[in-house]
Amino acid sequence: MRDWIVIAMTFVVGVFGLALIYHELQNDSPAVVRPSAGKTEAAAPVRPVREPAPRVIAFREFLNALMQVESGGDARAVGDGGASKGLYQIGKLYWIDGCGVAGDYETAVWDKAACERVMWNYWTRYCPDALQNLDYETLARIHNGGPRGATKQATIPYWNKVKQYLEHPDPA
Repeated sequence: MRDWIVIAMTFVVGVFGLALIYHELQNDSPAVVRPSAGKTEAAAPVRPVREPAPRVIAFREFLNALMQVESGGDARAVGDGGASKGLYQIGKLYWIDGCGVAGDYETAVWDKAACERVMWNYWTRYCPDALQNLDYETLARIHNGGPRGATKQATIPYWNKVKQYLEHPDPA
């Protein structure tokens, strides 16, 4: 009986976490997590009251960092020889994998909210644990390198750009 209670509680906590992120996407209200979410770390020693708490990164900040790295905020950006389009530089196969309607790609890829829904679905399909734990490195590397992007050495420089933007966002 105790095992079933633990399983049920784990499921509820996971669903609640995903619901918070989804709510943030829909309402632009912050869901907050520490940058090292999902990583196992030793317990930190108690800090003096005067020391600032570690910076937290909201999911919206992460999406903004991806957008800046991908397109510099240019909604009409076209890259990869015309294969990737919009704020998040999404290609047609990514669009379809993320449950976007293939026939809508040419018009909807320019819409920020539509792209974010496709990205959400893509991550839900290929890295649900990373999405639940807000593992921004895995999410960014899969966005850049496809379903196995988190294991590709070629996506590390991309993640470093995203991480740099998260640590030092442009003042504009």
